[in-house]
Amino acid sequence: MSRDYNIATCLMFDGKIYYIKDSKKSENSFFKYFGVKKNTYIGQVFQRLFYVYCKHSINLFWEYNKYYKYEFKTFEEYLYNKHNLANKEIEIFRNKNSFYKEYSKVADRVNHDLLFDETIKEQLYEFLGGVVYED
Repeated sequence: MSRDYNIATCLMFDGKIYYIKDSKKSENSFFKYFGVKKNTYIGQVFQRLFYVYCKHSINLFWEYNKYYKYEFKTFEEYLYNKHNLANKEIEIFRNKNSFYKEYSKVADRVNHDLLFDETIKEQLYEFLGGVVYED
């Protein structure tokens, strides 16, 4: 399947979200980005949204070194075979700051419904670096 690319650094497919984490992707910067106060109802909703997509994400390089470095000769081979990333995607995510999280298993109706709002969905993707591809 051919994927449409741009300079974005967020990828969503197969129930996973891949993104490059930097200091701008903290929980506090998430609230600031959306203009939401933390100790309010909407703050709690957005905190859950942050947790679904960002909290407890797995560092790809760490996972490779810890569990897969003997199974796959290189980090790039691991990204290709284990995560089914194409060569262009591997170029984007072959660094020590790349993370992923499975979001298809999260049963949070509020967050699911919230992402049907195109404005919020686009802003979330923009916060994460802009979407490269979404299935």
